[in-house]
Amino acid sequence: MSTQRLTTADLHWTAGFLEGEGSFGRGGSGLTMQASQVQKEPLEKLHRLFGGDLHLQKDKRHNHSDCWYWTLSSRAAAATMMTLYTLMSIRRKQQIEQRLSSWKRHSSQPSRKYRGIRYVPLRYADRSKEALTCLDH
Repeated sequence: MSTQRLTTADLHWTAGFLEGEGSFGRGGSGLTMQASQVQKEPLEKLHRLFGGDLHLQKDKRHNHSDCWYWTLSSRAAAATMMTLYTLMSIRRKQQIEQRLSSWKRHSSQPSRKYRGIRYVPLRYADRSKEALTCLDH
């Protein structure tokens, strides 16, 4: 996860970008957030803000462009989904709720490394909105 401090503007930009270009998923025992673009720049920003994986997938089909993919997985994805939740549309909120609920039901016991993590309210610096964030202690 990135150590860069997120601003309100960063969170709003991320919510808007993922609203149109993102997906929230759960496969196997993992939780993921993903976005794909032909242009690398917006995905580099997501990678800089939240960490995760950024890679190029070459397209071998004629008249198709190569595509960049950003993926955030596991607890980092859960924390980010909860942080962005209040900024998302009703449809995206429902997707996030479903993914988190399913992940919580099917996740194995947390590893020793993650037992101290809890989710707590986060207030933006301008106190305009609340979200959830992850604290490790």
